[in-house]
Amino acid sequence: AILFGTLVLLSGSMDPSLKHSSKIQHEKNTPSFTRFESWLRSSGFTWRKLSLRSNGTVSNGGVIATRDILIGDNIMIAPKKSCLTIRTSLLIPTVHKSADVKASQGRSTGTKGTKSDFGIMKAPEDVRLILAVMMERAIRRKSKWWQYLETVPFKESGVPTTWEARDANDLLRGTELDGVCSSKRRTLLSNWPTYVAPIV
Repeated sequence: AILFGTLVLLSGSMDPSLKHSSKIQHEKNTPSFTRFESWLRSSGFTWRKLSLRSNGTVSNGGVIATRDILIGDNIMIAPKKSCLTIRTSLLIPTVHKSADVKASQGRSTGTKGTKSDFGIMKAPEDVRLILAVMMERAIRRKSKWWQYLETVPFKESGVPTTWEARDANDLLRGTELDGVCSSKRRTLLSNWPTYVAPIV
């Protein structure tokens, strides 16, 4: 599931410098983040001891603890039906609809056409989630998760796997991340023709 992936819990208890900072406490959120918070509440999400902020946080969106959080505290409830997953997104229904059209065209031309999900459900879990997010982003405001998706950056500069190969080679050479990121990029590239290209 993906929903709070871009929200970063800064600390178990609020930083003293933030606790007494009127700027952080009273500065308004960005319009998109305000819409996101309203959507969370209307979709059944609840939270306590936390404040969702677009200011004073990592990546212009995060969570700040407003009180000490103790081990075992229940600080958030997230309804499964409101989480963006391969099963709740419009990806599979849309792919099936497309496959039905192709099957119908095949029958009209005398060729065999069958319903298919293009092997999506056999794809690695992270690939299925990526495809689901791509689908929901493609339909923009028609997506039930649009208020969430508009707060998520299209490209995260802090993720090495999204860097240009030349930059990654120069900046990661000699570090443990060099081999890990190179392997991840190769995996992503190999997944493209098998799972992504057939449905885009």
